[in-house]
Amino acid sequence: ATPQAAVYEFHEATTHTFISFRGKMNEDHALIDGVAEILSAKRRELVVRYDGSIYTLSQKHTADIVAENVRVIHTDIPIIIEEYEFEDQTRDELISKIPKNTLISGTVKLPKDLKLDLSDLSSSDYAVLRQKKSVLTLSFASKAQLQHLFFDQFFELSQKRDLAKLAELTLKKQAVEIKISKNTGSGELTALGQATLLTEDERLELAQDTAELMANRDTIQLQLDELLLKIAAKSSVFSGAVSLRPIPPTPDIPSSKSSDMIRELSDSLGSSL
Repeated sequence: ATPQAAVYEFHEATTHTFISFRGKMNEDHALIDGVAEILSAKRRELVVRYDGSIYTLSQKHTADIVAENVRVIHTDIPIIIEEYEFEDQTRDELISKIPKNTLISGTVKLPKDLKLDLSDLSSSDYAVLRQKKSVLTLSFASKAQLQHLFFDQFFELSQKRDLAKLAELTLKKQAVEIKISKNTGSGELTALGQATLLTEDERLELAQDTAELMANRDTIQLQLDELLLKIAAKSSVFSGAVSLRPIPPTPDIPSSKSSDMIRELSDSLGSSL
């Protein structure tokens, strides 16, 4: 059958479905003869899991794997998809809940200003992970690929700067509150002592100084509130909804790598090699 015919068979299947195929890798034109699981199908193109990676497969020469003919293999293993929603969880918390032999699809809301390093996560051109602003889209990503996600250095540096600024503002506020405490009589000089020992001009000056300190304290508190909101928005926690698809064992189907097969492929695909 052609890959297009396999698309129709896959849409009607309720169990894990595989294909046995002969074709070539588009990237290096290497001839391959293998078995792959069909994960998705659209028009004339299949999305398959082959040798631990995700590829597109069709007769078109734009696909990752170009194959003229495939053989559909149905199994009796039902497709059981587990839906999972989460909120404000760390990467380690999320990964700990994902079984090892699972493919993950869905969307994840990222911390503000976070730029993920998605390079070198897959041996194919199929994008199992795509980031657009603060949304990460997963399409049959593996647990291992999620474990190898790295935050960019600028995001981590920004977090450290925010925490340093938080400590600085906290100390400033404490210093101002100590001065206010002394001025208002809760320090060494009580209100009665101020009335006895200070002149009217000195008391007015003290009152004005206290008012300025209180205004300064309020300004610092506003800066603290804004910074805490910023830190919360950039905290390394994630929210979203994903589906977990178990990876079944690949059927044990002998592949044919005879010289006749190589010659057959060379004849049928030679014009595009």
